[in-house]
Formats: sequence, structure tokens, C-alpha cells
Amino acid sequence: MELHNGSPTRPRGEVTGLRATGSPIALMFEMNSMKPYRKLSDYKSALISRLLSEPFVGRDEIRAQISECLVMPYPDGTGFIFLVPSHPMVPTRERIPVEGEGMDIDGQRIHYYLHIVDGKVDELEIIKESNSPVFKPPDPREIQVTAI
Repeated sequence: MELHNGSPTRPRGEVTGLRATGSPIALMFEMNSMKPYRKLSDYKSALISRLLSEPFVGRDEIRAQISECLVMPYPDGTGFIFLVPSHPMVPTRERIPVEGEGMDIDGQRIHYYLHIVDGKVDELEIIKESNSPVFKPPDPREIQVTAI
């Protein structure tokens, strides 16, 4: 999907170097956010590796997509969206094929949901049960993983 801005100084389909990805939420962030996409941090990379530690349908394709992806955090810190290059599509009908659960330092549970949309890794949603900010995320090795 390309964005069309109708500007007389730029050809249709060009928006200051940004291109929309397939999901509406990614499009929203590309249009409204000043935060650029960037590589996974060491912590996020370890977190994703932990979520992919259990076997499930599509895990290998997700690994391939993650290996070259960029991410952009949600403004409220409750997750991040992925920008993935063309890779093998994830062969799953499940929007969330894997999830994780860990504990914040205050004893509240944190849930991690990896979303797949149209065969591509789309977002990692992070939800703390108390809706309070995450004080200290758990060590990825301590996260319990459930493959669906």
C-alpha cells in the first residue's frame, strides 16, 4: 500500500520517504509519529528469541522475518510494531501464535502477545495486568511461553 498525498511538488505515492506497511496501525504510526523505525534492542531481541523458543507453526518464518526487521515503539510504551522486508509468509491462521507471561518487579503480571497479520510479523503487544507502567521488565529467560 502506498500513501498518496496529492502534493504538487512530489509525485503521487511519495510521502517524504515513508511507505505504509500492510496494517492500519503501522500506517497510523508512519503518518503521525516522529519516532523512526530502528533495529531491535538487545533486550527486545532476547525477548523475541524467548517467545520463539517453543515449537509452533510458522516459527521459522517468523525468525526469518525478525532477522532483518525494524521496529517502532508505541508512544505509550505498551509494545512496538514491526517493519519487515519481504520474506516467506508465516503459514498460520492465528493472529497470536505465541504469547509470553512474566512478572514486573512490583509482582504484577506482564503479558506479551506476538501478532501476525497477513502472513507478516506485525506487532508485539505488552500488557501489564494492573495497567500501571512497567517498572522493570523481567529477564527474558524468566518469561513463560505458550505456543498456540
